Amino acid sequence: MKKTLVFAFYLVLNTSVLADDSSPIQMGVPHSPFPLIPLPPHMIPPHVRHDTAMMAAVKKGNVDDVKNLLAEGSEANPKGVPILGFNTFLIQAVLDGNIEIVKILLDAGADVNATPEIEIKLENPLPPPKIMIEKQVPMTAFMIAAQEKHVEVVKILLEAGANPNVTDNNGKTIRDYVMKETPEERATQTLKKMVMQKETTSEEIEQIREKIKIYEEEMAQKRDEIIILLEKALNSPKEKEPES
Repeated sequence: MKKTLVFAFYLVLNTSVLADDSSPIQMGVPHSPFPLIPLPPHMIPPHVRHDTAMMAAVKKGNVDDVKNLLAEGSEANPKGVPILGFNTFLIQAVLDGNIEIVKILLDAGADVNATPEIEIKLENPLPPPKIMIEKQVPMTAFMIAAQEKHVEVVKILLEAGANPNVTDNNGKTIRDYVMKETPEERATQTLKKMVMQKETTSEEIEQIREKIKIYEEEMAQKRDEIIILLEKALNSPKEKEPES
């Protein structure tokens, strides 16, 4: 029994350090009903503090903080899985469409083709603990950029060596991600249905319809631009490796 408890504590301490933008770093097991315990500063490894601060800076779009953390030794590729909400710094920046931070991270050596790591779940929270390790669907920064229709980010990622042939666990390609609707697109479609069901019309309704039309045209154009970039990357000849 003692060995089981020691193992459980070791596992929690070493694999489940959590944090968000506003709370102190805490110790606990993801998806567990037990409360999280704040960790004292002396128990927090330096790279964990840096990783947590870096993710907070990226999420807030704070360019100066990102630069300062990198200058202080924080790495562009995060260490430790559960701390980061299962995103890399680059993927988070791409998700937010923050071009400047995307460029800064790539210049600092961020892996353009990195995917979120494994997620550790506690299947049975009561002793003896049973840990189930579940692999996330690996989404690269390119997939995220394609899905969110961030055309300029797609260009930057391709120039940095993003793999256009990558697929996820379900066999979905970059093209599939381009065709996926963003939450904003789904919300627009819902609004469109509501407006179209209106039997009467008014100046306000007509303005909404016009805005929906313009938005759909913009998204279609972005989708087409990304597909053109993708096709160009897929069809471009690979550079031959120099002979030794």
